[in-house]
Amino acid sequence: MIVTITLVAPTGIDPVTFRFSVERSTN
Repeated sequence: MIVTITLVAPTGIDPVTFRFSVERSTN
């Protein structure tokens, strides 16, 4: 899942913030 998040993560947004948002949405 981390790989997928990395692939879909926009370059203009902070990877950490994006990942946090995704994890929060998933949980």
